[in-house]
Amino acid sequence: TLCLYPMIPILSGLIVGAGRGGERPGTWRALWLSFIYVQAMAVTYAAAGAAAGLSGRAIQADLQGPLAAGSFAVLFVLLAGAMFGFYTIQMPASVQSRIQHASHTLPGGQTAGVAGMGVASTLIVGACSGPALVAALAFIGNTGDAALGAAALYAMALGMGAPLLVVGTAAGRWMPHSGPWMTAVKQLFGFVFLGIALWMAARFLPSWLELAAWGVLLLVAAVWLLRKLPGGAGTPRLAVSGVSALVAAAGIAQVVGAATGAADPLRPWTGITGDPYAEARAQVLAEWRGVYGLDALEAALDEARAQGRPAVVDVTAEWCVYCVQLEERTLPDRRVRAALDGADAVKLRADVTAMSRDDRRLLEQLNVFLPPAVLFFDAEGREVADRRVVGFMNAERFAEHARAALE
Repeated sequence: TLCLYPMIPILSGLIVGAGRGGERPGTWRALWLSFIYVQAMAVTYAAAGAAAGLSGRAIQADLQGPLAAGSFAVLFVLLAGAMFGFYTIQMPASVQSRIQHASHTLPGGQTAGVAGMGVASTLIVGACSGPALVAALAFIGNTGDAALGAAALYAMALGMGAPLLVVGTAAGRWMPHSGPWMTAVKQLFGFVFLGIALWMAARFLPSWLELAAWGVLLLVAAVWLLRKLPGGAGTPRLAVSGVSALVAAAGIAQVVGAATGAADPLRPWTGITGDPYAEARAQVLAEWRGVYGLDALEAALDEARAQGRPAVVDVTAEWCVYCVQLEERTLPDRRVRAALDGADAVKLRADVTAMSRDDRRLLEQLNVFLPPAVLFFDAEGREVADRRVVGFMNAERFAEHARAALE
């Protein structure tokens, strides 16, 4: 699932940060730290599964607001500062001595720190809405079985975490031996952590500020590459200069994108050339009526029922990757529009980005655990439950699905 990808640099950075005194963490130590991270992730998913079984809701969705995501971003900025050597983050000496007494293979506090990051990553970063996760949550919520919910999501998290064991162990093997290289590698992951912090905060920043911040970060990284890496361990200066030039070019592109009105860091040139995805999504935003909160949605559905028209409800959020893909690539497609317009359907867009109390009420009432979800209602206001769309669906399949739901 997509939520696995940002965990890869997080775990790799934690492994890199495990080295002490210019030493690299050994293979077994890297494997152990990876195992701790995955187990913390799995236990957290298990707790979320148990909570879903008892309450019928996904707690991850409640942690996607500015406060939680902003706190996580600040945490990674602090971790980046430690990677750059500005300060040392460690547990109190008394706690360290107890941990060291219990385990001589790890420096005090690292096991607890890695476990804590596994928990935080799962709750904040891991709230992706892949069909497997949403289907599991829906099944658990319907059964009301907390034990089954815990076991199911624990098993799913172990499957998700298996690649992380490989990644984390490899991070312990490929790193250089003790010496200046280790300091450089740690600082390199300091930039990675700053990138993760920016990625977390970007969902609440204006587009121009996000691109400008990426530009500054990449340009500083390019300068750091030239100053830090060329000298040691026989590093080919030409290769490092080439990488630095590419990073600098990417940074300049971000700055230009910020100045020209681009909205996507992955496509900074669209401020000049135009962005078909942004134009398509703007079309969706114009054609779909926005509703905020349960009362507004119920009023819109009552209005559609009074007119004798079916309705389609897109449950979405700005922090949801699949939601943006659905609104950029699927809903604007001419086949989808023909299917919906042919049925004279009222198109409603329920935005739960803020995850306010009203947003949570809406999700609970619709029995939606995490966005995206697209719900179809007939002319009598009844949901066609077996036609609900969860996760991303391409335009061709969605058009066929919509025609069948609204016929």
